[in-house]
Amino acid sequence: MTLAYSQMPLDRCSNNRKNKTWLKTHSTDLSFSDVDKLSNRLANALNERNIGKNDTVLAMMSDSTDFVVTWCALSKLGALEVPVNTAYNGQMLSHVINDSRSETIICHACFLTRLVEVSAELKYLKKVILLDPEQEVAITPELSNIFTIENFHELYQSSDEPMNVSVSGEDLMSIVYTSGTTGPSKGVMTTQRHAYRYACTIIEALELEAQDIVYTCGMPLFHVAGKWGACYATLIMGATLAIPEKFSLSSFWTDVKDFSATTSLLPGVVASLLYNQPPSPDDAISSLKKGCMVPLIPEFENFKERFGMKISMAYGSTECGAPTVHPMNIPVTDRRSVGQLKSDLYEVAIVDSQDKELPVGEIGEIVIRSKEPWIMMLGYWHRPEATANAWRNLWFHSGDAGFKDSEGNFYFVDRINDCIRRRGENVSSSEVEGIISQHPSILECAVYPVPSELTEDDIMVGIILKPDTSLTALELMHYLEGKMPYFMVPRYVDFVKALPKTETGKIKKKELSSQGVSQSSWDSEANGYKFKR
Repeated sequence: MTLAYSQMPLDRCSNNRKNKTWLKTHSTDLSFSDVDKLSNRLANALNERNIGKNDTVLAMMSDSTDFVVTWCALSKLGALEVPVNTAYNGQMLSHVINDSRSETIICHACFLTRLVEVSAELKYLKKVILLDPEQEVAITPELSNIFTIENFHELYQSSDEPMNVSVSGEDLMSIVYTSGTTGPSKGVMTTQRHAYRYACTIIEALELEAQDIVYTCGMPLFHVAGKWGACYATLIMGATLAIPEKFSLSSFWTDVKDFSATTSLLPGVVASLLYNQPPSPDDAISSLKKGCMVPLIPEFENFKERFGMKISMAYGSTECGAPTVHPMNIPVTDRRSVGQLKSDLYEVAIVDSQDKELPVGEIGEIVIRSKEPWIMMLGYWHRPEATANAWRNLWFHSGDAGFKDSEGNFYFVDRINDCIRRRGENVSSSEVEGIISQHPSILECAVYPVPSELTEDDIMVGIILKPDTSLTALELMHYLEGKMPYFMVPRYVDFVKALPKTETGKIKKKELSSQGVSQSSWDSEANGYKFKR
């Protein structure tokens, strides 16, 4: 199934299903028409504040109907949404804000303190549009000297007349920051059509229909999987999106029941945790019948039977969209399978280090290019060299290792580069090393992945201390608080005399990963340490 691109799906849904509920939370229901009108008001208000086409606007917002309305409003304006990971703080946060070159951020009140903490480092940011429904923040003279602050909900008082702005499929829609293999996070330049095609692949994977209620399952709306794979997919199909105000594993089945959810994205870590809960006779008695699980957990067949669900999966990234899908009705013989190519839209090859295509069954790098224009990234924001490197020889290089079988099925094996995948987040080992190595007692460190019992990776760091200094793992944890997001903090710490290196001085991270956790390794979970979020 290939859906034709619709320039304004919200208009279509408003006309055909205007009174149907699109967004559900535990306290609010909004119809397609409600969101259309609210986003018109917000778009007009932002336009009155000189925000227009191709202007970047940061959005550091908790999952909420207001976040979805903001996304729609910016899209109607042709402005570029820059979603900010709500776990970011310190230099990770200041980097994204500065690199986006945005003068405006729409921000929930609970994140304002983090902005103030990095305000001295910010080069462009001037205005904060504050989402503060509980009126938690006192606008002091000191705060007003740092930022111009406006109340978000007051912007809803503007006109709900439609915007008269021409926005087409090839226009930029957002700048989405994703961790790379070297250096700080890079902004991925995504078009309207790029987001649409990603959503359409998830529609296919989930066999999504208008009567479905899709549960976000903790996949945040600042991620493309949450924003495009869940939110945009329901918009295109006229289905309903269920947004928990705060996701927790203990409330998963309660949420499913309260929302009458039929469908869900299922990050592998969530699926593993659900499966490891004590079985119940009622496990299969639920409205939830379909899910897209990425990656597949080893027990996925038992998971399907136990919970009475059909499961699909797909392969993709922020940069390339979702070029392969494994439908629910096709048996899975290898859990590494990511399905078959959407050959009407993409080309995918498995290549060696010289970009020569490899025979069936041989492992190499997964590379992708599109047949339809504008459905992959335009490049990295203000990073021409990184863009050129990623697009070598007319292929986008994923940094992922995989292979293809004789029937055209693709398989994901591992990551080639230094990118770690932890609990649904991409983590650049070089970024973590850059922050850890700033500690005055550390001479050298290496950050690398080790297997997690919850699928994907856990993070480990090997540290060499400077002569005549001392440092404990717990002291390191305290040092890192406020300097990096919780999901980047290593679970395991090893203090070592030396790190294995090549003849050219490069650390052998594959060797360290193979050695894994030892008796001398400090484990934050085993020691009961919880990093402050």
